[in-house]
Amino acid sequence: MNSLNIIRLELYAPLYYSREPELKPFEYTEDIPEESLFCFEISPDQYLSLEPEYDRYLGELIVSGRATSGPSTDGFELSTGKYLFAQVRDVLCREDIIWMAMEIQKDGVWEQLNLKNRLYLRYLFEDDKPVTQLFRPYNV
Repeated sequence: MNSLNIIRLELYAPLYYSREPELKPFEYTEDIPEESLFCFEISPDQYLSLEPEYDRYLGELIVSGRATSGPSTDGFELSTGKYLFAQVRDVLCREDIIWMAMEIQKDGVWEQLNLKNRLYLRYLFEDDKPVTQLFRPYNV
């Protein structure tokens, strides 16, 4: 991956997911649902750094799940709000996903956005091809 198009995205409607803790974010196989979401914490000492450290960047996986048509009592959501967003029309390995997340962060820090310490990794299919998306929430 040489270049990355990072945009500011405002999500006006939440995306809903059912919790499925057995899903593995970096082990993409044909068994992964058509649309899945993984939420990570970014390490507290890294999430606002202009030069984050690769080995210390990603914190704990908070939740994982499969897309649903609406909210449920045991589900979670990608909430409405403002995000830095980037996508690649392919399945990426863990290393490339972390690189992509750090590039998004550098852009947000440079733009002096109030970044939150969460990272959302979303897999889906468009035109029968896999897509990897990253969402990094921020406040104005």
